[in-house]
Amino acid sequence: MTSTNTPEPTNYLDRVKEQINDYLDYAVKHQGLEITEENYHNLAFKLCSVASKYALEDQHEYTPKTIIDIIGDLHTSAAVRQYLNITQEELDKLVEDHLILKLTDSKGRNGYLAVQFKNGTIRPDLQKIIKTALDFPNPLDPTKPFRTPWEVAFRLTGESPLYGGRNLAEHLDKHPEKLDEEIDRLLADLNTSACYY
Repeated sequence: MTSTNTPEPTNYLDRVKEQINDYLDYAVKHQGLEITEENYHNLAFKLCSVASKYALEDQHEYTPKTIIDIIGDLHTSAAVRQYLNITQEELDKLVEDHLILKLTDSKGRNGYLAVQFKNGTIRPDLQKIIKTALDFPNPLDPTKPFRTPWEVAFRLTGESPLYGGRNLAEHLDKHPEKLDEEIDRLLADLNTSACYY
C-alpha cells in the first residue's frame, strides 16, 4: 500500500524571503530602521543590491581579501605631515596621545589609516573612537592599551550588518548623531572583554 501523504518539496526561495522579512521586521522594531514614502524605493534597491552581491559571491569561488582590501588605504608619515601641515614631532605627539591611528607592519613600516582624514584634518568622530579604544588599559598591564592599533583599524573599517553592511567610519559619516552611542558600545565591548582576563 502506497502513502498518498507525500511531503511537499521544500521551497527554499520562500524560506529565504521569510527570513528577509523577519530581519526587516526586527530592524524596524529594534534597530531604528525607518521605511518611509521618501526612502522605500532607494532602500529596496540597496537591499536587492546587497542581497544579490552576497548571494552571487556564495556561488562563486571565494577570493580572500587582503588586509588593505578591508582597512583601505594607508598614508605615509610624510603624506600625513603634509596633509595636516605639521612637523614629525607634532605627528609623534598625536600618536602618543592616541589622537591619530598609526599602524606598523611586521617589517616596521608605518602607515596611517586614510579613512581617519577628511577636509584637511583628522575626523573628530573617529579620533574619539581611536582615543577611547587605545586609552583603555590592558587588565594585565595597565601601562599598555588593551586593544592594538590594528584591532582599532578593523573596528573602524570592517563591514557590519549592524551598520547595514557599511563599516563604522561610513556609518558615523552618514549618522554623526550616533557617535555617543558608538562610544558607549565600544566601552561596553572593552569592559566585557576585560572581564575575561
